Amino acid sequence: NEQCDDGNINNSDGCSSTCIIEPPLSLSNIIQRLSSTGVFLANHSTIQSCANSVTAGQTCLVYPGVYNERVTPVNSGSSGNLIKFKASTKGSVLMQGFSLSKDYISVDGFNITNSLTAYTTSLNTGGISISGSYLAISNNYIYNLRSTGIFTIDSLKVPNVPNSVSIINNTIKRSNQGIVVKGNNWIISGNEVDRLIVYADDPQSDDADYIRFFGNNNTFSRNYFHGTIVGEIGSSHVDCWQTFGDNGEWASNTVIDSNICDGFYHEGLMSSSDGVLGFDNLIISNNVFANSASWGLVVGNPNTKVYHNVFYNMTNNGVGFRVQSGVFNGINGIVKNNIFYNAPSGGPHAIHFIDNDAYSYTASKNLLYDSRGTIDSSYTSGNSFSNYAADIRNKNPLFVNVNNLVGSDDIPFTNDDGYRIQTGSPTINAGTNVGVSKDILGNSRPKGAGYDIGAYEY
Repeated sequence: NEQCDDGNINNSDGCSSTCIIEPPLSLSNIIQRLSSTGVFLANHSTIQSCANSVTAGQTCLVYPGVYNERVTPVNSGSSGNLIKFKASTKGSVLMQGFSLSKDYISVDGFNITNSLTAYTTSLNTGGISISGSYLAISNNYIYNLRSTGIFTIDSLKVPNVPNSVSIINNTIKRSNQGIVVKGNNWIISGNEVDRLIVYADDPQSDDADYIRFFGNNNTFSRNYFHGTIVGEIGSSHVDCWQTFGDNGEWASNTVIDSNICDGFYHEGLMSSSDGVLGFDNLIISNNVFANSASWGLVVGNPNTKVYHNVFYNMTNNGVGFRVQSGVFNGINGIVKNNIFYNAPSGGPHAIHFIDNDAYSYTASKNLLYDSRGTIDSSYTSGNSFSNYAADIRNKNPLFVNVNNLVGSDDIPFTNDDGYRIQTGSPTINAGTNVGVSKDILGNSRPKGAGYDIGAYEY
């Protein structure tokens, strides 16, 4: 029998400073420090206490409770031996966030919120701040923030930014911004950002964007951005993705594939290069951009490929190219296998080339349809139909349910998504091979005699 009882039926752990609270018993404010093989090492009453002690390969396993602390790890892990911070049960631990300045660390399964009253991108604010490399951030629920959900601290500038960070399957709700990426070789996948907020009572509340990105070789896939309400963003210029070069940084070799952005109120992508020569090579494929108050894409960097996307209900233009004259002369963009449906909602300019002749683009095998009238030759900003003879015009793509993007299950990336195409759609087998081997649901392309136009293969 134990000299003192931890409440569990097992009597094998004794009573000492290292007394184990045996699972499945869930007690508040207990953190177990475990070795790389799961052997118990010590108990801690705060997460920070565990963070002060944990070393490469060890885990801070946090049991359910409310922990009024923001945690800053003091040690780095190593390759193959991450330091792990893990909620014993996903969503059972409420705390104030992590400041990750060390390397080889993972954070998994926490609920994170705080009451910081001013937007800032310093290390000790927001949900999870990043200045270390080789991090894994997954399965966290981050909510009600006046700052950013997950972000690289603002003082770091490209190219001196964190490497190899994965941000997987997190939910960010009611934050000022979603995710700010400044890094190289990042993977941002399976995240949901819901309902951005600009706080009228906070003069430092920043322009609200779902994603801002800078750096090299970053990939965004199967993320779902939605829920922002016009009355909660003030005059903010909300974009789904935004990048810019006026801070001396750049974004290159970026892949934006198989994402859904609904109701983003300005651009799906806002890219302004400002003459920064590192801005190039952007692939935008298999995405759905729906219900914008402005453009689908504003492309300001060279060598952009726009393949197999759906643009639905754009107020202005579907895709537009805008570059700085004299900087990027002779560059090329490609726009193929996309559906433009009521894009824009106020007129027929589905593909629009503007500003100057520094940017040329190739467009073909796109379907352009307006449910309210006929698309005429002005859809290419003055160019005649003959310039884009391979486009399909004025044919309904036959979506399964144009009024319900994610379907009756209210879950994106499933087989009842509303923008899948029906039997008889003119998009079936009407595309061309652009090297995209999967659709937005992960189905192989092509399925039939040819490649389908749009994000969903029939």
